[in-house]
Amino acid sequence: MSLKSLLRSAVFTLASACAALPTVVEAADGPFAVTTGSYRFAGRDEPLVASDRKVDLWAEVYRPTTLSDGPLPVAVFLHGNHGTCGTFDKELQVRVDYGSSYTQTGKCEAGEVVVPNHLGYEYLAKELASWGYIVVSINANRGITSAAGIPGDAGLNLMRGRLVLRHLALLSDWTRGTGQIPPPATLNFNPRGTMDLSQVGMMGHSRGGEGVRAALKQFRDEGSPFPALINGLSIKSIFEIGPVDSLLPPLSVVR
Repeated sequence: MSLKSLLRSAVFTLASACAALPTVVEAADGPFAVTTGSYRFAGRDEPLVASDRKVDLWAEVYRPTTLSDGPLPVAVFLHGNHGTCGTFDKELQVRVDYGSSYTQTGKCEAGEVVVPNHLGYEYLAKELASWGYIVVSINANRGITSAAGIPGDAGLNLMRGRLVLRHLALLSDWTRGTGQIPPPATLNFNPRGTMDLSQVGMMGHSRGGEGVRAALKQFRDEGSPFPALINGLSIKSIFEIGPVDSLLPPLSVVR
């Protein structure tokens, strides 16, 4: 069976299944208007994340439009494994994400687009932002998503965890007004004094689920460099959606 036939069958099956599902009542939006921004520092050498490849520090940020109520709690999202390059199929009217050249090179092939894996939970990020959270949804495409495992990190989920912590170190610098990477204009706000890193929650899907658990574990590891880099960080909760469970002990062990 061809790829198109498989996709067509999958779309039909999903549509049929969804038709039989009960009605879902969505939560009401919160009291705050929401504004989005982003930051993207591409192709960086980040030895605390990985010593053998380049990664991006790339995320979408969702926040209340007005930030006058003092520092706000922070939620961090991490997507799972997926293609990093895709093409639009005119017949199926969907983007087909089968490529991964961005993972290795930071570029997709001709005719392909970079897959915005970090935007998949935008609906939830906007909802949380409307209730007074700053939500940072991380893109782990470069160097990690769809890449082969390495000895001791078969799913690259320890690496995912370190990427999360590196983002939190960057946010810590910005909210304190310190650090060597200034916030870009695309962030659309001055982050100084806006984020309460003593109130952090993390959510991840699939490998991202184990990735946020790995972030918690590696932050607490003896000799970890991250506590010194992330001033006052306290991870209050993690939420794993369909996580893999291949590398790390159950959460009860790392509490």
